[in-house]
Amino acid sequence: MKRRIFLTVSILLNLLFAGGLAGYFLRPTLSGWDSIVGEAVKPLPPVRQQIITAAFENIHRNVQGLYQESCAARDDAAKLLSAEPFDKPAYLAKVERVQEVRRQMGMKIGTELGNLADRLTPPERDILADATRRMTMRDYVFNSADDKKKNCEIKMPASN
Repeated sequence: MKRRIFLTVSILLNLLFAGGLAGYFLRPTLSGWDSIVGEAVKPLPPVRQQIITAAFENIHRNVQGLYQESCAARDDAAKLLSAEPFDKPAYLAKVERVQEVRRQMGMKIGTELGNLADRLTPPERDILADATRRMTMRDYVFNSADDKKKNCEIKMPASN
């Protein structure tokens, strides 16, 4: 009898564990502006959803070039950091460039969101605010269909 209870409890715990793992790995992940915004605007009428989605598509298009420029400047800064001899002024200039490009991206995003908010009702602005709270700078750059390999990766020279 004890063996049967132990076997039953063991099976139940294993099923619970397997279900937890399956739920964790199979759950939909919200990454990219289209997933986050798409989820947020579901309660709105289709016409209003389209207005918000179109604004985010515009932001997405407008920050792509700046994001790539930021990636290139970060890559250059990393290379300067590991170069021999170390050129501190050149390195600091690249770091400053990275920060300037990020500031430009933030201003573009902020301006576009401000223009969008002008056309929205207070409840719609609440939805917009909720969506933007859940987004990072990268979410404005990527949508869920984008290849995440486009992400900034610092390519360091091979060490000797």
